[in-house]
Amino acid sequence: MGICVISDRHPGIMAAMSDPHLGWASLFHPLLNEDEWPLYDGPTIVPPDSMQRMGSGRPKSTRLHNEMDVREGITSTTCGLCKQLGHNRRSCKNRNQL
Repeated sequence: MGICVISDRHPGIMAAMSDPHLGWASLFHPLLNEDEWPLYDGPTIVPPDSMQRMGSGRPKSTRLHNEMDVREGITSTTCGLCKQLGHNRRSCKNRNQL
């Protein structure tokens, strides 16, 4: 069993027991206003890409495209019901007639 004796030789310990902030108050002086901060002249620290959070939505592809991936011409949409160009079966005006 241990006994703790607090004497008058260590007033910081007594202050820390009553309020934890008072125990270290004489050692640290906070700079509350950002204008009082000293200028930083050190290196800029940037986290690696693996540490950054993923954005919302579908992930971006990291695939490298080449000339085989280029489409030669834009083909028009062909309807599966009436076989006309410019729309699909969902927006076909002739859907109820067929």
